[in-house]
Amino acid sequence: MAISVENYLLCCRICLRLEKNDCFFDIHSTTLPESNVKVQEALMKTTGVEGSKRKAASDKAYKCEVCGKRFQRKSNLVDHLRLHANVKLFSCSYCSASFVQAGNLKSHIRRHTMEKPYKCEYCGKCYTQSSALKTHVRSHTNERHYVCDVCQKGFTNSSDMNKHKMTHSDVRFYQCVVCVKRYFTQKVHLKKHLSTYHQDGDFDELLQQGTLKEGVNVAVKPKKQVVSQAIDA
Repeated sequence: MAISVENYLLCCRICLRLEKNDCFFDIHSTTLPESNVKVQEALMKTTGVEGSKRKAASDKAYKCEVCGKRFQRKSNLVDHLRLHANVKLFSCSYCSASFVQAGNLKSHIRRHTMEKPYKCEYCGKCYTQSSALKTHVRSHTNERHYVCDVCQKGFTNSSDMNKHKMTHSDVRFYQCVVCVKRYFTQKVHLKKHLSTYHQDGDFDELLQQGTLKEGVNVAVKPKKQVVSQAIDA
């Protein structure tokens, strides 16, 4: 039977549950986890009477009372607050995955349907998400918005920048199980080392063993010594 929304006075903005009076609504509120109650209070401050009377003083007048992030639209703030509450209202019909936002569900479903509506105008490559296309296009335009704060080297995406920044650190995540004392900041470097110097071994097994050696701290050697060691290996 269809529910007439007009018969309900109050709606929980976290789980969208409808209640007919204050009493039932208060009872429902007590069932929410403490973190969700805080989010509910933040929502009431922002989208209630106080929020409706607030006059926009800037382009992003709606502030999240939990983390301070601002939004231009009230609806965007409501969606954002559900992230804090981790309420996943949108479920995938293909698998058991569920999401906080409808947009994330839509992107996820494209993985099942293999739909790739975002096409690169330079090479024709297609993507399921506009953000992935945007990152890819930078490889054509050579836009480097992500800059290493150590050496100022620029990168087209944050992933490559973060991998690069590890080269400035004294943390080596990947170990060669043959050389034992050889460590690498990136898996691709370990893979290249194994294929170059240890071709006779079981490559896949050596790579897997090496990647399990994570978080190993070793002193960074001067670049000249590292190059010399690589040549002698």
